[in-house]
Amino acid sequence: MIKALKKQKAGYLLVAPALLTFIVFLLYPIINSLYLSCTEWKGFDVSEITFVGLRNFVWLSQDELFWRSLYQTIIYVLTVTFFLNLVGFLLALIIEQKAKGYKVFRAIVFLPVLMSMVIVGVMWSRLLDPFGFVNLVLEKAHLGYLARPWLGDRRFALGSVVAANVWQWAGFDMVIYYAGLQGIPRGFYDAASIDGTTYLQRVRLITLPLLKPAIPVAVVLNLIGGFRVFDLVWVMTKGGPNYHSEVLATYLYKKAFSFHRMGVAAAVGLIILVFAFVASYIRLKTAGEVTQ
Repeated sequence: MIKALKKQKAGYLLVAPALLTFIVFLLYPIINSLYLSCTEWKGFDVSEITFVGLRNFVWLSQDELFWRSLYQTIIYVLTVTFFLNLVGFLLALIIEQKAKGYKVFRAIVFLPVLMSMVIVGVMWSRLLDPFGFVNLVLEKAHLGYLARPWLGDRRFALGSVVAANVWQWAGFDMVIYYAGLQGIPRGFYDAASIDGTTYLQRVRLITLPLLKPAIPVAVVLNLIGGFRVFDLVWVMTKGGPNYHSEVLATYLYKKAFSFHRMGVAAAVGLIILVFAFVASYIRLKTAGEVTQ
């Protein structure tokens, strides 16, 4: 009995650091945000906090800019998730061939993942500048009619941010899919080759079905990252032009630090959390990762 109690106590001590981290850095901020979302506060004197109930959520439901930022966030998340998985999968197939120099290629593709999103945002802002590298290449290729102020054009601003995001994080998805490819027995491909199947048929009939455990991981991480995006959008466009690249995180930032409406900002933060959780749960459930 005494030994059992000692083991139980030791178990609690081992779990305590992780539990404390969870409470301090996750549970408490969520509870505090829930409370702040029901208040009116300018963010300065805590004695000025006024409880207003669900008024902030009602106000958001009537704000056209909030609905635009929500719509653009969803478009951004879906587009980024699709292209990250597509490009990451194709890159994984390329390096899986283990051609000469594939290790160098793998390192180069993964390098942007290690870069700060602020640095990536500044770099892409320069590339997409009206007098930047992209328009210069188009001019040299006699395609000057395609040149434009990419980040200043409402039709291309959000798409430009998507391109920068895919460029930075495709290497991360590549690693996930490459790890999945390494777990597929080579005998399956050898048997399919003997049967006379083409490379594309082997990818469709063998690779994709056996990569099923890796796909939800990549998709869920992309969904969560998409809903949380802020740095890249803020550095490249600040939500412009005329709010055409505004996403929930930039909308939250402006409400909190430009208009000093902390209650509204906290409400938006909770909405982002709910969307990320729901999207992740649905994707995992459809992949058979969540049981009833």
